[in-house]
Amino acid sequence: MRSALAVAGFCLFLLGAVLLRTEIVRLLPDLAGVYRLAGLEVNLRGLAIGDVRSYGSADGNGAVLVVEGVISNVEADARPVPALRFGLRNASGREIYAWSMRVPQDRLAPGEQLEFRSQLPTPPEAAIDVVVRFSDEQTLALGVR
Repeated sequence: MRSALAVAGFCLFLLGAVLLRTEIVRLLPDLAGVYRLAGLEVNLRGLAIGDVRSYGSADGNGAVLVVEGVISNVEADARPVPALRFGLRNASGREIYAWSMRVPQDRLAPGEQLEFRSQLPTPPEAAIDVVVRFSDEQTLALGVR
């Protein structure tokens, strides 16, 4: 009987740890890595970046890298939208250049989406990949390059 209760208690603990993972990581940020190892996503912002595409273009001054995508509010309440950070990586996966961009809208309603577009003149030739993530105001204030 005790072992059955112990198993049931452990199952309830695991269920709670999975269902409440966002709140748990908000309180104990170091646990985010544990959830990541278990293959579980933890989204503290309530926003998702998707449909990211990048392509080369040209203007009168040379090559231009264009990066476009969509920011979505995946929560049931309005969310603030932070700046975006773009990082270019080389063939070995090392970041070789980065820049940030403020988005034109500071809040997204539940389910709302916002398209973004950023252009980088004369991108590094060694860049083969771009990573887009949310930035914080400190990084933006530093003018990350």
